[in-house]
Amino acid sequence: MTEWDVVVAGGGPAGAVCAIELSRRGRRVLLLDAEHPPRYRVGESLSPSACAALSGYGVDLASAGFVAKTGATLVWGEHGTFSTYYPGSSAWQVRRDELDARLLDRARAAGARVQTGARVERVRFDGDRVGGVSWVTADDDAAEAAPRWLVDATGRDGLLARERGLLHDEPDLDQRAVWAYWRGGRRLPGRATGNTLLVGGDPVWWYLPVGGDEDLIGVGMIGAGLAPVTDPATAYLAALARVPLLRELLAGAEQVGPVRWTAARAQTAGQLCGPNWTLVGDAAGFVDPLLTPGVQLAVESGALAGRIVHAGLERPEAAGGLGREYDRRFRRQFETFRWLATNLYAAAAPPPAEPPPAELLAAIPDGDEQAERLRFMSVISGLPAGGLPPLLGGYLQARGAAGRYGAAPPVFGETEGFAFLSWALRRPGRDDPPPASPDLTDAATVRVAAGAGITELTLPPDTVDGAVRQLRAAHNRAGDRFLLTPELAALLDLLSEERSYPDLARQFAARVDAEPDPDAFRRWLQLLARHGLVACRTVAQQGDREPAAAGRQH
Repeated sequence: MTEWDVVVAGGGPAGAVCAIELSRRGRRVLLLDAEHPPRYRVGESLSPSACAALSGYGVDLASAGFVAKTGATLVWGEHGTFSTYYPGSSAWQVRRDELDARLLDRARAAGARVQTGARVERVRFDGDRVGGVSWVTADDDAAEAAPRWLVDATGRDGLLARERGLLHDEPDLDQRAVWAYWRGGRRLPGRATGNTLLVGGDPVWWYLPVGGDEDLIGVGMIGAGLAPVTDPATAYLAALARVPLLRELLAGAEQVGPVRWTAARAQTAGQLCGPNWTLVGDAAGFVDPLLTPGVQLAVESGALAGRIVHAGLERPEAAGGLGREYDRRFRRQFETFRWLATNLYAAAAPPPAEPPPAELLAAIPDGDEQAERLRFMSVISGLPAGGLPPLLGGYLQARGAAGRYGAAPPVFGETEGFAFLSWALRRPGRDDPPPASPDLTDAATVRVAAGAGITELTLPPDTVDGAVRQLRAAHNRAGDRFLLTPELAALLDLLSEERSYPDLARQFAARVDAEPDPDAFRRWLQLLARHGLVACRTVAQQGDREPAAAGRQH
């Protein structure tokens, strides 16, 4: 039986990227894909974050002949018709068979052995550990291996998650999707020509240019109210006929290929890592297709898993901590997309009187980019558009300042828009926005903020030759993490009890054996207060103070 360091089950973006990361680090990797390329996959619309991540694996989307998109155009309930554009970045509508084939080629070039038509039939467990993997080859021959690690990238089939009973459905996003492709459909006008068009209602419709030799348009609907039907083609065409805007765009167009449908129920695995196994991509969690998170989560989780698996093989004693860090990062991103999708559907109701199609198309603007982005954020965050500019400005200012002081980067390379929305959708009462900068006078007192403290971290290597890092980080109540410098560690230690501002300044100077500039020290404390690490009050505010909570997490 051939010995492999890692067997990757599944050849989609998550499995291919994971195989690339491991092969680049010298691991012996076998990738088993049940299908033969080219293979059809829906999910053509990529986010800017996904495109940026793919470029790091040698996939040149710009030269592949894919359709460039500048954002999304929405016809969305009382919000009307508008476009939202990506600031300073670009994205693509891709043909998934070509994208997936390119990634498998990159995995081969990195040194992985790729077997297509290889269907994994059994995973043997010795307790909680994977002891062996059995599969059937394209020639119907039986084969097996005993890898040191197994990565499950089998998508929503969930090889390990189903076998171990780990899958949990998300009842708020129990959808069905029905779609087909059309030749000869019109594109949107002007700058929005490559955009995905989303038409709100129940169901929600998408309309996106896939391109290719036939310049196809993908048109589909998704919703919780779509019951299973015995004749999806008839149901699809009947529903399409009831959407005047899409009828106009498809006037004279010809349907190409069959009508397709799938259950689009959001689900996640209750456990993402074991002693020598890891779930990536849709096998770890599937959100919803409308916000196009699938390829982004696949590539980012595959990349992170590759680094973590390599480090776990190198240092088995660190595998548990690495697995917990992987779990935390994946779930934070998954939850962000889940909340965004839930709010997006909630705001999808059509207006009471829908304007004629020509008026809707004429309303698509090339105009004020910032205003259009704020409208989009208002739709999917559920926050009033009028209140967004000051919130957004204050948050990004705080996030930018944190970056200069060593804060951890946003999870999975999220863009500023998603970083903001992740903050905006935090739970009220626990995940409050940063407070205003406090006035620090001699009458002020300072303490550790509620929910803040120190976290012990096991981090995966960020580079090919990097090492596992054990470090301590400061954290606030929202879970944001910050580099624990010697100065910050000394400050938090001093604030195990509440201190007056003058006393804190004296004690801090003695602790670090230096006399900090008073203005610089004051600005530093104000920054820490804005990020929820310390809390400052004047004497007049003492009556309503909350108890200090300098917790420590492990």
